[in-house]
Amino acid sequence: MNMPPPPPSMPTPPAYSLRRRLLLLLLAVSALIWVATIAAAFLRAHDLADDIFDAHLQQTARLLLAIEHSGGDVDVLPAPGAAGGEVLFQIWYHSPQGMVLQLHSAGAGQSPLTAAEGFAETPWRDGEWRFYSEWSSDGQRQVQVAQSHDIRYALAQEAAMRLLAPLILGLPLLAAALWVAVGRGLAPLKRIAAQLERRPPDAATPLGSGPLPEEVAPLVQALDGLFARIARLLENERQFTANAAHELRTPLAALKTQAQVALRAAEGEVRQRALLHVLEGTERLGRLVEQLLTLARLDPGAGLTLQTLDLAPLAQEACALLVPAAQARQVSLSLECGDGEPPDPGGAAPVGILIPGNPDLLRILLRNLVDNAVRYTREGGHVWVRLGLDGPAGGPRQVLLTVADDGPGIPAEAREQALRRFSRLEPGRAEGSGLGLSIVARVAELHGAALSLGVGPEGQGLRVLVVFPAA
Repeated sequence: MNMPPPPPSMPTPPAYSLRRRLLLLLLAVSALIWVATIAAAFLRAHDLADDIFDAHLQQTARLLLAIEHSGGDVDVLPAPGAAGGEVLFQIWYHSPQGMVLQLHSAGAGQSPLTAAEGFAETPWRDGEWRFYSEWSSDGQRQVQVAQSHDIRYALAQEAAMRLLAPLILGLPLLAAALWVAVGRGLAPLKRIAAQLERRPPDAATPLGSGPLPEEVAPLVQALDGLFARIARLLENERQFTANAAHELRTPLAALKTQAQVALRAAEGEVRQRALLHVLEGTERLGRLVEQLLTLARLDPGAGLTLQTLDLAPLAQEACALLVPAAQARQVSLSLECGDGEPPDPGGAAPVGILIPGNPDLLRILLRNLVDNAVRYTREGGHVWVRLGLDGPAGGPRQVLLTVADDGPGIPAEAREQALRRFSRLEPGRAEGSGLGLSIVARVAELHGAALSLGVGPEGQGLRVLVVFPAA
């Protein structure tokens, strides 16, 4: 015999280390900030180098203008140095024949170094050079000086490297310090995880037992709220199971007793009556099981789909199903929709009472309301089912569902209790499980409707009002 394959297991989401991720993020941010600092320091050092060397170029030019030259052949002098970078220069004389080169340094050449006045920076001799040009006070001589820009870049790079060295050496130390600090910061999460591992499944005590970080406190509060809701759910399940067991035990014991009576009795009226009791008990037990299954279906409250539907045909359908039970107790059952005209529960369906709802759940609500009214009113009494609209035309409107009877009703102080599960105010008055009104209340809650209990017409009986939002 081939066994069916086991159901596929849920895939485990990939796990990652929060500590490692925080460490990498902190290191990356620290490195970026440090690099940005080094870049800013490089730019600042470059600006300072420009100021220093520009002042030196200007001073060199003015010293050269102070040199007296008698004319004649062009003199060539060695280029002066400035902190490792030589300065090329030319001295030009303004003669009637034009500009005449009088003096220049070795390597400066005999062509003008620059055509610009003052400072200028242009590519020259496969590199970037800084030039300065100045005239003498009499306007007869002009000096031009030039210096390679490499010396300025070298000075700025040296300043940046001095800042980069601590970063290279300190980054491993920073990583170790961050690893320890992040671990200490995440310690509350480990403590909470350990508490959760040791926690019994049905425990309802809160996790928060000491000071918590602000970032962890919302998580702990959410978990405490979840545990409290789970505890209430488990308590409700325990109570529901105990009450259901009690409610099922009674009709089963009665069935067993009547079956034993029928088994011992001879053919005749006693046996016939016992079998009729067995049949009635079976019907009650079936109704109880159906209501228990309905409650189990409604409790999760998930997967509820709402659609726009007409409540009037559903009300007529529920009344039509309960007509035989009403006739058996000589109860008058009437249905009024909209304009107040009482249609026949078995006739054509009225229309026009639209609400957003789930048809299956609304059938359960209507059937329970009408069934309760028929069973709990007095024999020969009346049950009224009314549907109507409330609110201004063209504005927000509500749908009013009223189910009323002229029976004994429910005292005002007991109405809240009547909506609880397995609540029977007078168990001996009529057969029931005490689940009908609790099912109605749950269906109304799922539809966003308001449920209220009041006094029936003419000051007696029970009136159940359900107010739905209109579609």
